[in-house]
Amino acid sequence: MFYMAEAVLLTKKLSFSKHAGVISGFNQHFIKTGVFDYKYYEMLRYAFEQRNIGDYIFQTQISKETAQKVIN
Repeated sequence: MFYMAEAVLLTKKLSFSKHAGVISGFNQHFIKTGVFDYKYYEMLRYAFEQRNIGDYIFQTQISKETAQKVIN
C-alpha cells in the first residue's frame, strides 16, 4: 500500500522523505480531491499504524486477525 501511495504521488512529481509525509500527501492530493475513496486512506493509515506497533512496540503482539485484515 505504501509503495502504491508513493507511486501515485510521483504521477504529480511529489516525493516525501517520511512515511507520514507520503500518507499525508496521499490524503491531500488524492483523497480530499476525490480521486480515490476515503476508505483507501483509512486502510493505508491503519496498515501504517499496525506496522509501527509491530516494529517499535515490542511488548505488543499483532493478532492474526489484525494481520489478515491488513493483508486483505
